[in-house]
Amino acid sequence: YNTVTDQNINIVSGNLAIGQSGNTNTDAILNNVNLVINENTTATLNNNFVNGGSITTNGIFNIVNPDDITISSNMSGSGTVNKSEAGLLTLNGKSNAGFNGTLNVNSGTVLFEKTPDNTFFSSNAKINVDNAEFDYNTTDSAYEFSGSNFSKTTLTNGGTLSISGQSSNTSNFVLNSGWLTSANADNQLIFSNANYVIQSAFLDEGNSGDIAFNSSIVDFAADDNQTAVGNYNTGNFNYTLNNSTSVSY
Repeated sequence: YNTVTDQNINIVSGNLAIGQSGNTNTDAILNNVNLVINENTTATLNNNFVNGGSITTNGIFNIVNPDDITISSNMSGSGTVNKSEAGLLTLNGKSNAGFNGTLNVNSGTVLFEKTPDNTFFSSNAKINVDNAEFDYNTTDSAYEFSGSNFSKTTLTNGGTLSISGQSSNTSNFVLNSGWLTSANADNQLIFSNANYVIQSAFLDEGNSGDIAFNSSIVDFAADDNQTAVGNYNTGNFNYTLNNSTSVSY
């Protein structure tokens, strides 16, 4: 294959294959390339790294990676990104708030690395995790997670969502309503390394699954109707507290 560097690629019709199908060479194939996937067009990335540049998708962007790859491009657009095969896909571009489309994680794992220097997807974006995993790890001590600034996330068929802060002393996350849909009892939520405040609405939305808290401080916040959310009998979530996690009500 040939590496493309410092170019603009604008797909105006048809389909573009980036790398060969079945490729096992995960070297970078795009370096500082600005890729535009217009409506009614498709681009398919076959198991290659993408370094720098930008990816604007208003069409369909298929990422096929049986091996572990990284895309460090800025992402934007309102189209669809489909991730398939068992490999780990790491996303760590600097500017991603312009992506308000849909990410479908159909197998393997997608990891988004949040740092002090980059932005996550728009809160209007959708992340669908079907029998796969989406990991969100932040090393940004100033970043405060809440449902109002996170993309709308749906877990199905044993899907897993993992959210991790920097530490329980520096990362403050609020689990509230409106951002998570988890309708299957075999779905998994993993929350680590942060101070988590669990609001009543989060537990009462009819979601279900297993929740594990790791190395965290968990506060089941009070509301107007109950002395503590921790006294709710939701019947939906199973809780596990690991690695010196502490709980308050």
